[in-house]
Amino acid sequence: MRSLLFAFFICILFGACQSVPEQYICMPCGLDCDTLVFDRPGTCPHCQMSLIEKPKQLSKTKMQQGTGSFLVSQKANTVQVHYYLPSDFSDYSNILMVIPGAGRDGYEYRDAWIEAAVANNILILSLTFPERDYPFEDYHMAGLIQHLNLEESIERVANTNQVALTEENLQYQIEPDTSKWLFNIFDNVFEQTVTHLGSSQTKYDLFGHSAGGQILHRMALFYPYSKANRIVAANAGFYTLPDTTLAMPFGKKGYPTSHQQWKAIFEQSLILLLGEKDNEQENRGTLLRSPTADEQGLGRFARGQYFFRKGKEVAARDQLPFNWQLKTVPEVGHDFREMSKAAAALLYSN
Repeated sequence: MRSLLFAFFICILFGACQSVPEQYICMPCGLDCDTLVFDRPGTCPHCQMSLIEKPKQLSKTKMQQGTGSFLVSQKANTVQVHYYLPSDFSDYSNILMVIPGAGRDGYEYRDAWIEAAVANNILILSLTFPERDYPFEDYHMAGLIQHLNLEESIERVANTNQVALTEENLQYQIEPDTSKWLFNIFDNVFEQTVTHLGSSQTKYDLFGHSAGGQILHRMALFYPYSKANRIVAANAGFYTLPDTTLAMPFGKKGYPTSHQQWKAIFEQSLILLLGEKDNEQENRGTLLRSPTADEQGLGRFARGQYFFRKGKEVAARDQLPFNWQLKTVPEVGHDFREMSKAAAALLYSN
């Protein structure tokens, strides 16, 4: 409460929240000033970060060469898209959409791809989903479940990056309305962007790391009919398996899946990209621990291998084509910059 009052005082003192055009904001920092808007450039008096021009809806702005951002509305919420538009962009240039980890730092993920974007003439679209609008069930779990009592079911393990889940305490409701799932916004952003730029592309690539990797492997399992071409899910913390006997968040129980849908799921170009050193010794990021999660492995590297193996087994059992790939990045742990470099080489090197 005191921090909110302080933010309001600063807001009044330095020119925010007044009846003037709203133009400048600070970069997301997780503090109260994330919600403030200022009428002049400079430095945020609350967090001391440089102010940037407030992004506008794509329909009300023009994408310029280099870096920038715009907004896309998705039902009642708004998603910010941080982009890099290369100088040689053409109608036929590749488009890559990037889904960040739990930090929701889309601008940093975009910047990690700029070198590859310049070298390979790729448009980068990196999405930021505000945590206040997209909590764990709407981001990591992609809106597949709702009314999740996560905070009552987990306990942080002291002096570690681990969170212990008491599975028997977990409660949620399945979200049957697919229009409310997070995945819908990816095609929406793509379609608005290609229309805006006059691009001839009909498909786009996807890269997600950590929480982004959780989102993208779930997209492959639950939403196989998107306009995504290649889906790179990197270093996910834990997985929802292609198993209809396991309940969420570890399986597809309660989600009817036809034979044709299973075929589409395994026909996708899903690439599991795993850092070799993202193992049980890695202390970056948050790692969920529970009996069912630990059956997948004790580190992200082992869990990714387990998920791939289970998918291959189900496809073979049902005699379905299997186009998933498993790729290992040597000597790399839970590092989105190094994993981005590896993904760029995998996707775009000739």
